[in-house]
Amino acid sequence: VSLLRNSLMGHHPTELLDLYLRQDVVLNALEEGLIATDSNGVIAYANQAARQLFQLPQPAPVTEGCHFKDLFPASQADRVLTSGVPSYHRACTNGNHRLLVSEVPVNSQTGSHAVLTIINDQTDMETVMDELTGAQAMLDKLRAFTREVLNKLHDILGGGHRGQLPLSHVA
Repeated sequence: VSLLRNSLMGHHPTELLDLYLRQDVVLNALEEGLIATDSNGVIAYANQAARQLFQLPQPAPVTEGCHFKDLFPASQADRVLTSGVPSYHRACTNGNHRLLVSEVPVNSQTGSHAVLTIINDQTDMETVMDELTGAQAMLDKLRAFTREVLNKLHDILGGGHRGQLPLSHVA
């Protein structure tokens, strides 16, 4: 039992299972697609968003042995793996989806190498950017309107023109 605990970094197997299940829930809640591949380019993990994007079957074990390059030829995971240099926010297409893809090398404590691919739907991101741009334009208009109103109030209260009496002195 102590040998098993040492190999599991002091954790009991049920603790590791609980940790794995919690992490799986968190990773599946992300809107970004996540795909982890081993050093041979074989899919080791794909979250729910990635499964939907690439139409991968459920449950997860069905994708074991599937090469990511077969699903996504634009992947540069092999280059990232050999060079160790990540690739960030590269624009790609997959079918009718425009994607922003980041591929990051991952080195484990055991010396094995892998690549984590993070996929964002570019259309969704552009929609959010357009909404933010619209909100920024609205704020700019509100600021200009506020300045205009404040200037008029300043004029009305007598601070605007020299030689004129303030409103309190006008009969």
